[in-house]
Formats: sequence, structure tokens, C-alpha cells
Amino acid sequence: MDAKAAEQIRVRLMLLEALVVMSVSLRYVDRHTADPTLDIWRMVSRDVRSWFDQLATEEAFDSVTLEAESARLMSEIEKHVNRAAGPPPYAGV
Repeated sequence: MDAKAAEQIRVRLMLLEALVVMSVSLRYVDRHTADPTLDIWRMVSRDVRSWFDQLATEEAFDSVTLEAESARLMSEIEKHVNRAAGPPPYAGV
């Protein structure tokens, strides 16, 4: 694979990840809007861990890589939710 093709794949994956983050985040923002007392931050954490745990059992992925990607994706989702719904209740504590 040449450098241009590799870069196209990398950019496409980044765009797909951005779309996933935005679409997943909307679910939590909607829940927070409906019930501001709901602990959406715990829900995000639980759901992301669950998704990656499922990947770990279904596929032969490296657990260290999965853990790192889980944390990175969780951080991106949380940033997006914070922008849309406001900071988590523990922010600044």
C-alpha cells in the first residue's frame, strides 16, 4: 500500500470515529436534557467499557490496545457530551 492510500484510510477512520463519537454522545445528551439529575457520566463509562469488553471476547484483539482505545474513545465522548450538556457534576471538585 502506498503512502497516499494509507493516509486516505487513516483520514477515513478518523472521520468515522468522529461520527461515532457524535452519534453516541447524542444519546447521553438527550438523557441529560430529559433528566439533569441522571448520572450520564457513569452511564458513558459503563457503556464504553461494555462495548470494549464485548470486542475483547468476540475478537482476538490485544487487551492493552483495547484498554487504551477504550480510554481514548471514552475521553472523546465525554468531551463531546460536556460541550453539549455541560460539565459533569464533579468538575472542579
